[in-house]
Amino acid sequence: KKKQLFLVTCKKKKKKKKKNVGTETNEGVKSKEIEKTMASNEENGNVKLHEYEQDRVGKTSQTNPGELPLTELVRDFVRPSVLFNQLKQHGHDFYCGVPDSLLKDFCAYVTDNVPATQHIITPNEGNAVSVGVGYHLATGKIPIIYLQNSGLGNAINPLLSLSDRKVFQIPLLLMVGWRGEPGRKDEPQHMVQGKATTALLADMGIPFEILPDYEEGTVEAIEAAHLHFQQRSSPYCLLVRKRTFTPYKLQNTASNSYPLTREEALKLIISHTSPWDAFVATTGFTSRELYELREKEKT
Repeated sequence: KKKQLFLVTCKKKKKKKKKNVGTETNEGVKSKEIEKTMASNEENGNVKLHEYEQDRVGKTSQTNPGELPLTELVRDFVRPSVLFNQLKQHGHDFYCGVPDSLLKDFCAYVTDNVPATQHIITPNEGNAVSVGVGYHLATGKIPIIYLQNSGLGNAINPLLSLSDRKVFQIPLLLMVGWRGEPGRKDEPQHMVQGKATTALLADMGIPFEILPDYEEGTVEAIEAAHLHFQQRSSPYCLLVRKRTFTPYKLQNTASNSYPLTREEALKLIISHTSPWDAFVATTGFTSRELYELREKEKT
């Protein structure tokens, strides 16, 4: 009787195991694959994590129309006005830097809501850091320095020679647009710099955090920065990923009576040169447009 009872129990366990395997094949395996991929992507800093999250939310709402979607997995975005006010509440009212496409919406809002004397666009990133250092020495306040990660090289000298905690201990809040982030498609000139960005910041001894793409998280990021300022009085960096901010259109646009586009200006320059002349241009729209226009001139 004991043997028979044992066999019956084993059979029941086997049946349950088979049933679980079947369920896992339909939903569990796929879910585990997604979670495994998400964990791997998160570990490698891959932003495609959110694509899997949105895909799972979409499929949940399709298979179970009556159920609410998992809203905690849906990607949010940061309104420039919200981040601006959060920074203002923490005493930040001075901005300087070099414009970046990933920061354009936030910078546009700053332009519309900050006096010209409190927002300075500098010729290069090193100038921005130096101006920020001077502002802190004059006021005791912490400036916000914004730039693209490709400009970190220009900022190294003043960051290490002036603001480092082993030199003059100048707190600066850096907002750095992360072009060429690993796992994201971008222009070729950004790929190497993008991969080296976090290592470069670490080598300079500048702690950094990726700015969250939801408004509650940005508050925590700012508070973490201020905790660092209190303890170490040195630069702190917020890395800004692509599509972090909601769109914002600049209202305070400058008008002039002589509108000249970049393309028209390049055409005029090319018309006064020969095919054998060498050009030096920025790695961006200007260089690509220059190349295309010169190619057309050949035909």
